[in-house]
Amino acid sequence: MDSLPHCFYDSVFWYLHTEEMKDAKCLTGTVANIATHHFTQRRDLQVTICPDFEENLCGIGLLNLGQNRRHSLKNALSKYDRIVTIVLVHRENTEKYESFSFEDALTKVLPSLLSLSPVDLFWAFGARSPHSGSFYDDLFKLFGSQVFKMIRTKNYGDQCEQFVRVQTQSPRLEHLYLHDDLWPQDFKFYYRDFHPKFIKCTLTFE
Repeated sequence: MDSLPHCFYDSVFWYLHTEEMKDAKCLTGTVANIATHHFTQRRDLQVTICPDFEENLCGIGLLNLGQNRRHSLKNALSKYDRIVTIVLVHRENTEKYESFSFEDALTKVLPSLLSLSPVDLFWAFGARSPHSGSFYDDLFKLFGSQVFKMIRTKNYGDQCEQFVRVQTQSPRLEHLYLHDDLWPQDFKFYYRDFHPKFIKCTLTFE
């Protein structure tokens, strides 16, 4: 597996090294130390789009290949340790989350995502129940496996197919900026959860 550009990796962990992250009340450890540790290791990373249609969330994340095999989103990414996840979600109860500057999220993390080519992207899809045994193969035939590192899916039926179609029409993720329904201007950036190998942030539209 090809590693992502170092600028992508560096920009994310530089962001985690900021005072804002260190001051987050819900942290169970020192983000600076965790970030520095991973910064020096420079592990291979992959990018993922994780849809969860039942909860109406769509995430952009970094994956760190590791042995811990921590998983989330109904085992959609069960093979990987997740280091950072940025989630687009429509929710109201964000009081317990730590709020961050939306500008910081745009300027320190997402520009690196936009610099990636389609072959750098890893698309992961999770499902609670299978819909068609042939859907996995149909995806590769429909979109061409050369565009993706891998597609992991049990099936989301028509919703999953529609989601993949949208992503492939915008191979460098510009749709997050261009489509107001996916990225309204009044999204807020929230720190959501922390684990030494699992950090989740939420962009909430209120």
